[in-house]
Amino acid sequence: MLRKRTRRTTSFLPILSRSSARKGSKRTPYRFIVAAITAIAAVFFFFRSYRSNANHVHRSRLLHSTTSTPPHPDGTYDVIILGSGPAGLSAAVFAARSTLSVLVLGSLHGGLLSEATSLENFPGYTSTDSLQWLQLTQKQAQDWGATMALPGLTAQSITQSNHTFQIKTELEVYQSRALIVATGATPRRLHLPEEDDLWGTFIHSCAICDASAYGPDDTVLVVGGGDAAVAAALYLSRIVRQVIVVHRQADFTRPKNYAAIEQMKTSPKVRVLTPYVVTSWILDSSQTLLVGAQLEHASSKDRTEVKVNGAFLLIGAIPNTSFLRGLVALNEEGFIAVSRDDQGTSIPGLFAAGEVVLDRGGYRQAITAAAQGAQAAMDVERWLAQKGWLEAGSRKDAAIQRRVMRTDPPRPTEGCDLTQTDCLKDVVHKYPLVVFSKFSCPYCGMALEALGTVGANPHVIDLTYFGPKAHLVQTALAHLTGRRTVPNVFIGGESIGGGQETVQFQRSGQLKEKLLLAGAL
Repeated sequence: MLRKRTRRTTSFLPILSRSSARKGSKRTPYRFIVAAITAIAAVFFFFRSYRSNANHVHRSRLLHSTTSTPPHPDGTYDVIILGSGPAGLSAAVFAARSTLSVLVLGSLHGGLLSEATSLENFPGYTSTDSLQWLQLTQKQAQDWGATMALPGLTAQSITQSNHTFQIKTELEVYQSRALIVATGATPRRLHLPEEDDLWGTFIHSCAICDASAYGPDDTVLVVGGGDAAVAAALYLSRIVRQVIVVHRQADFTRPKNYAAIEQMKTSPKVRVLTPYVVTSWILDSSQTLLVGAQLEHASSKDRTEVKVNGAFLLIGAIPNTSFLRGLVALNEEGFIAVSRDDQGTSIPGLFAAGEVVLDRGGYRQAITAAAQGAQAAMDVERWLAQKGWLEAGSRKDAAIQRRVMRTDPPRPTEGCDLTQTDCLKDVVHKYPLVVFSKFSCPYCGMALEALGTVGANPHVIDLTYFGPKAHLVQTALAHLTGRRTVPNVFIGGESIGGGQETVQFQRSGQLKEKLLLAGAL
């Protein structure tokens, strides 16, 4: 049982606050110390509250819950947090512990951490499951009073008037006195010819999602030189015959996990090619299957070809800040510049944290994002107090209200052999809405959340239960639809795509129309 919350605002590190930082060029070390100690403090409180890991049922997903600390009578929150990654959720924990009214917009799925194959460098966290860390931190924020909006809702536009921010989403407009932007980043693509057609079938950005689409006789390509690329190469090497890693630099200088780099370089199943870039994808005679890639040496411009069955692109990400243009100062790449003293931006009351922030030192890690989120929450509390907008003891507890998405339980069998296309055809036509999914797949969560926003009840087939045969089912799906990756969402017997496509249909309003037409609502 959690301790009863007090009305005293929690504040860490008063001696290292911005008021104690000296003027001049030596402020950055202070911020680094603050970030490191704040993150460790967050872990301490996290594990003091949760001595045992909670079990999360894959098919039972929270759509909306409120605990204590409701918004003000006019519906205005003290702070709205955009994003549910390490930065956003850590901000939610710290803001809620300060008894601020907090609303979080975002999804646990689709972010960079949810796609990571492991989380091994977060102090105090002994499990390597990155999605579990997100789930537990979200629950901690809720238990302290944060409200989680319907997963899948995103900020369409933001305006400011009368000292409040108006955040327009797909369903309604929310108001807050302060705003924390922690919307993360979207994986980059190479944008080569044929890449769009191959995406989701033979080219991927998530190793943990799509590795099982390949078998022990396959060779896959990993493009990139950061931590994510190294981790993906090691993960894939346990599944396929060979992994070819292509990096445009001569050496791997950006990753922080040097032990993993050495493990990758010495693995007999990993072949490292540097400095090379991918210049084109090679298809078979039918122009439907990926069979290789053409590489070019970065210096000599010599070209070579490698034979591969699939490719994973882990080449960085683009900040999700396009909706902020015209509102806050962004650099040419879309990153948000924050103050040297805090996480404040060019707009008073608007703070930023995590992957969206212009990074001066290359510290793009889960723990540094979490630290920035905690700092942003404390900055919000101080800013609101300075404005005289905090009323001590004005918050009242409310009962927990939860709406859980209705889904059928996952089915390991369907009465026929799902590795055969005839069986797949029967199943997707038997039910008006079928989702082929996996327990640990973040894009699967995105698809299910998007369906939940319109009240759909999908027939979910979780390929996790198929073990080694999962990739055979995915191969059969590829023969049926041209798409091998999961999730694969069928409405009325037709595939509409995966997680991103389902979200796009939901945002445009077409998803509900398709479901109604198929009799799935």
